Amino acid sequence: MADSDCSTTKFICVCKNAYYFEGPQCATEDEPDKRIEEDRFQASKTSVKLLRCYDNKFLILSYNGLFEKLELTAQGQHCPDNKFCLQFYNSDDLRKGIPVMLYAIKSDKKLVACCNGSDGIYPEEMEIKNFIEESKHKALFYMIKQEGSNKYMFESSLYENKYLGLEPDKSEPSVVKLVLRMYDPDNHNDALSPE
Repeated sequence: MADSDCSTTKFICVCKNAYYFEGPQCATEDEPDKRIEEDRFQASKTSVKLLRCYDNKFLILSYNGLFEKLELTAQGQHCPDNKFCLQFYNSDDLRKGIPVMLYAIKSDKKLVACCNGSDGIYPEEMEIKNFIEESKHKALFYMIKQEGSNKYMFESSLYENKYLGLEPDKSEPSVVKLVLRMYDPDNHNDALSPE
């Protein structure tokens, strides 16, 4: 709940036909930032989707632990191993986009797409958190809809202005890998379509 100055307030109880909330905290000269709150994210729904790339290929997590872009047959598109889970999070501030974690399930393990430095992405086995205290987390991305399409960009919460992208693997040119890179408004090839 927010008060008239758009700061959050906490519901306390209903008593004698009235709703009571914790009083808003006001900034003072001694504590000018008292009203400022950190982002907190509460787990919401989970959605299982194929992630279609710009060239109609699909992003998958292969059994060798690499994120790859492949053409899938109709049968392959129905295979649960080729789908990603998108764990959505509620947030008080959706200006950046919808907070989300992306993960694949392989051998009953949840392998989450995590930032590894300012340009790397790697799968890390972890339990999906129901609550994230930090405003910046290695596995949290902001899902941002591209105007006039059903495609989304995924901005890292850890590295501002860095988005999930795909590029050829130097050691294995026949596959592409998932990376972080700076936003390029002229290049929409990194947008993904959850289906």
